[in-house]
Amino acid sequence: MHRALIVLLLTWSAVPAARGAEPTPDAGGQATPAAPQAPKPWEKGVTEKDRAAARDAARAAADLYIKKELKQARELYARAVEAWNHPKIQYNRSLTLIELGDWVGAHGALREALRFGRGSLRDDNFEEAKRYQLLVAGNVATLKVNCSLSGAKVTLDGKELFDAPGEVTRVLLPGEHIVVATKAGYVTSTQAVNAVAGKVARVDIELLPQMRVRNVYPFGEALPWAVLGAGLAIAAGGIPLWVAANDSYQSHAEAFEAQCGTGCFPGDVQDTRVADLEDRAAREFGGSIAMFAIGGAATVAGIVLAVMNQPKQVEEPIGVGTTEVTVTPLPTGGSVRVRF
Repeated sequence: MHRALIVLLLTWSAVPAARGAEPTPDAGGQATPAAPQAPKPWEKGVTEKDRAAARDAARAAADLYIKKELKQARELYARAVEAWNHPKIQYNRSLTLIELGDWVGAHGALREALRFGRGSLRDDNFEEAKRYQLLVAGNVATLKVNCSLSGAKVTLDGKELFDAPGEVTRVLLPGEHIVVATKAGYVTSTQAVNAVAGKVARVDIELLPQMRVRNVYPFGEALPWAVLGAGLAIAAGGIPLWVAANDSYQSHAEAFEAQCGTGCFPGDVQDTRVADLEDRAAREFGGSIAMFAIGGAATVAGIVLAVMNQPKQVEEPIGVGTTEVTVTPLPTGGSVRVRF
């Protein structure tokens, strides 16, 4: 591995900072400049300043690699590819990461080193990178996570993975990993997945709405109690009439006795006030009896309804069945809120 790195480093160092074609003589002996070479895909959009910074960091990292100062070399390689994502730097970086046992990092570095095909590296380095890629693939696992619920947040091992909807693929170390998806109003999904080296694991997330239990009444929750309350109120309203009727009967009896003492018959009394008292007492008494009857019937009906109106429990998603509409402003300066 050291030999491959040194050979590639020497090749890298020999590459000039700026490329240009040598002038070629024409038929008359005059030199004519050749057409400049097209930039390589990894050269596009990279400034000379960034290229120089990447070269310096890569050379320093290679020296540290040879000295077995691998952690420091890893840091410098990371700095180099941040400045310029060059296949040769990524290849050298992968060697360092492999020796450190950073299989996930090495997988990414080799992918970047080989992404432009054979022309990005020397043939021997390209073949060696392909062999290393097989070695790394046997030490990592692939995880695909899918969630179609818009707004759900998905984490992997406690770190943010993506915001749904979408599907994300991650290369990770073999072993157990925890995928969690959350969204307000939904039951949190927590799945443990065992990622196997060299294999692809898939997690499809389906979040279920949080449910609440609601009582559903056959006649409505308030109707039996409204009927019962109305019945009691009507019956209670008959009590004053019943008392008034007793008073009117008493007044009639006293008036009748005052008119004829104990020797008269009711028809003998000519004073209409006595008859009026009797009629009023009869009306009040009849009204009280009617109110007692109606109120009693309504009370019994309310009790029967309450017995029959046993609730049935149903589950429904939280938030269902509650709608709020706000209209503003009113001419008076207030607002209307309707909630049902």
